[in-house]
Amino acid sequence: MVQKLERRTEIVLCALIGLSVAVVGVRAAADGYLPQPFYYLKSDTLMDWFNTAYWAQRPDAYQRWGAIYPPVSLDFLQLVSLHGCYRRDALIGRACDWLGAAALLASYLASVSLAFVAFRAKDRRTAAVRGLAFAIGFPMLFALERGNLVLPSLAIFILAESELVKAWRLRAFAFALAVNFKPYLIVTGLSQLVLRRPLRFAVAIAACLAVYALSYAIHGSGSPPQLLRNLHRFVGTAAGNYWNDIYNPTSFIPLLDYIFFNAEFRAAWPGWLLAAAPYALIGTMVAGLIGALACYGAAFLRYIEVPSTRLAAMALGVVLTATGASGYSEIFLLFLVFLERWENPGFGAALVGAYLLSISADLVVMPVPMAAMHSWLSGREVTPAAGYAIGQVLRPALMFVVEFGLIAGTLLELRASLRRRADRNDAPPRRPAAEQRHEVGGAEALPVELCQG
Repeated sequence: MVQKLERRTEIVLCALIGLSVAVVGVRAAADGYLPQPFYYLKSDTLMDWFNTAYWAQRPDAYQRWGAIYPPVSLDFLQLVSLHGCYRRDALIGRACDWLGAAALLASYLASVSLAFVAFRAKDRRTAAVRGLAFAIGFPMLFALERGNLVLPSLAIFILAESELVKAWRLRAFAFALAVNFKPYLIVTGLSQLVLRRPLRFAVAIAACLAVYALSYAIHGSGSPPQLLRNLHRFVGTAAGNYWNDIYNPTSFIPLLDYIFFNAEFRAAWPGWLLAAAPYALIGTMVAGLIGALACYGAAFLRYIEVPSTRLAAMALGVVLTATGASGYSEIFLLFLVFLERWENPGFGAALVGAYLLSISADLVVMPVPMAAMHSWLSGREVTPAAGYAIGQVLRPALMFVVEFGLIAGTLLELRASLRRRADRNDAPPRRPAAEQRHEVGGAEALPVELCQG
């Protein structure tokens, strides 16, 4: 009965995701652009891919453009791009480079296909609904709309974290590739140390360095000092762009920036709320870190068996809720969460949070004036409707639901494990079998010699 209720809940949540996608499609057909929470610059569709592909053809991507990721991304795009399309600029490249567009679509299809196979290997009963929710969920569609390199890195990440690849050395290599695409994924490798697999951890880190060295040698640029300098410059340039930061974040950090630095925003809210919010939000982030470390400690001391995928998910949850990463970064976390089962209320809450994060709809409560712009999707001039929306607060809150759900579920398992240990220790010692054979009908039998006497 409980399993049926859980399955029906997942079906209803998946239907809500599908309904939100239908609403987005209807609005896009009518208005000529994808509505919020999709990116507000409607002329910039797919440009995360094609801007990077443009600079991948040039040797000065780190010097002039200020690329902040290791060179494997540029090497990859050189392989899957038509070089002649990028002689002038990235916009012409987007219109011309059919190979790059095909590679982007193939990355999406490979990711959702591998995710479905991984879900099916874990639990056949929920694989179809979770695979569909993952494929059409907002983080995946947002990654596709932006053309972000999280899509090819996700396919590699699935091979590294799932059971589809049995050989751990091959999984270590896949992990290294994924980390070189998206360096924040390196926190997921901590699970190997927690599970007392130092050799696997060492091999994974060595593979990360080897992939970086090879990609650096191929591209000829992207040294560690360059990466650090560009990252510092990127953070400084992005500071103060409050609207862009708060548009679709995984964290409340952009909201804290508003509270501290935006006078217009401060004037719209009560002073006591603005004073209390930083303490509440930072306190919640610290509590999440402490909870994750407690779960890591219990797993390391072997009080409980925790799968590496859950340890990786908790690490990603801590990172994403403590940084201002964009919404498409959630796809790594959602994939790991969809590998869980409804074994207790904590994991149930994490799964519900993952489904709700996949809904594409949003509700604007305070419009922000937008200029007319060209929509690449429809090919016409549009004036987008955008503004401060419920999702800008709800999505970071749901990230906390997922993070704390995983922590709570693991701690509930720990409590059950400790109770079982205590019950075993309190149980009366079992007597040797020889003594038990002397018992007849609940009373001790007389020795054989006395019976014969």
